[in-house]
Amino acid sequence: MRAIEIVTINKNLVTEAAQEIRRLQSKYNVTTSNVIVDEDGVGGGVKDIIDCKGFVNNSRPIEVEDGNEIVKPNFDNLKSQCYFKLADVVNKGMMYVDSDGGVKEKIIEELEVVKQKDIDSDMKKGVLTKDKVKELIGRSPDYSDNLMMRMYFEIQPESWSAWGG
Repeated sequence: MRAIEIVTINKNLVTEAAQEIRRLQSKYNVTTSNVIVDEDGVGGGVKDIIDCKGFVNNSRPIEVEDGNEIVKPNFDNLKSQCYFKLADVVNKGMMYVDSDGGVKEKIIEELEVVKQKDIDSDMKKGVLTKDKVKELIGRSPDYSDNLMMRMYFEIQPESWSAWGG
């Protein structure tokens, strides 16, 4: 089981966010290729400063290897693919969140409302929109979105794999 430490950064300048990420990289010996930021909005500037991976919520899901063939996953976008992967990791007990009660409660609240949406006409799996989740909990699901983005590295394992050893 891997522990996930939650670090909360208050709203700040793009340069301050980049500086804090660099500090955490140094503290935990994390290479830039193992850093991902939400590329929407302010995160795009942080991505440019750090030169790390950018996560675009509505981008296409990542094709995965199944045996000896590459298959297109049955998700409506990358965000949905990562949330389904997060559910799998959590359900297998492969992740532990190392944080105080207040943050942990927010994570639980956010994850409880992330549900599979109605299957679309293409029969692709998806999750509720961020706007719908905001409506349900009264705030942005920032913590669960960060855990979800972490799953990019589980789906795209040539970059890095933490759970497999």
